[in-house]
Amino acid sequence: MVKPEILIVDDEMFVRSVLVQVLERYGYAVTEAADGEQALERLKEKKFALVITDIKMPVMSGLEVLKKTRQSYPDTQVIIITSHASLDTAVEALRFGAYDYLFKPFEDLALISAAASRAIETVRLTEENRRLLATLKKQNRELERTNKILENVACRDGLTGLFNHRYFQDSLRSEIDRCQRENDIFSLIFFDLDHFKIYNDAHGHLEGDYLLRQLAIILEKNFRYSDVVARYGGEEFVVILPGTSKKDAQHMAENMRG
Repeated sequence: MVKPEILIVDDEMFVRSVLVQVLERYGYAVTEAADGEQALERLKEKKFALVITDIKMPVMSGLEVLKKTRQSYPDTQVIIITSHASLDTAVEALRFGAYDYLFKPFEDLALISAAASRAIETVRLTEENRRLLATLKKQNRELERTNKILENVACRDGLTGLFNHRYFQDSLRSEIDRCQRENDIFSLIFFDLDHFKIYNDAHGHLEGDYLLRQLAIILEKNFRYSDVVARYGGEEFVVILPGTSKKDAQHMAENMRG
């Protein structure tokens, strides 16, 4: 099991030593930094779940360490160490995103491990929620793809791949409603294969199915994307042509028949 990484930032070696001993005793992997600049270098080197930093340090204050950490490493929690006399500074740190604060000198060492445990649990839950969200998004995408496939299967004829009779009926009702609303026109073309039963009897059903599939390909190639080309049933086919006059539809049908 990977130990949670904690970075201790304090210019006092004794304070760092106390924090390291307490936290390592509870199974955390602890890294030290003697000032804010060193802390930022450590943060570049590895990922820390938690930074515990003194508020008052030379060169760079703990408040500045907090701001830069939250800006560059938003998943890393920060606990501020301050004195009882600097409570206002601790409150300010909370406004800038600090998870918690500790007072020094440390009166109860158990408070250190307790605060660290809560902060790291927050990090763990955040990461877990992110993974769950990513999993849900992936599952939703897969579900959408599956639904599209099922929807496509439900409205397509199994043999020819054209729209099926039910989809044609739904499309016909929708087209009638549209034309009534918009005062528009549409046309229907019905195709029927002559003597198909004789062809089937003579050549067999497999050849008959092949013939129907080839006719479906021809129909799809010769009509517009906006037209609804469907298998009406057996050797019968139908096409809905939105915005098409009777004369134009007849011309298109004659071209197909020829």
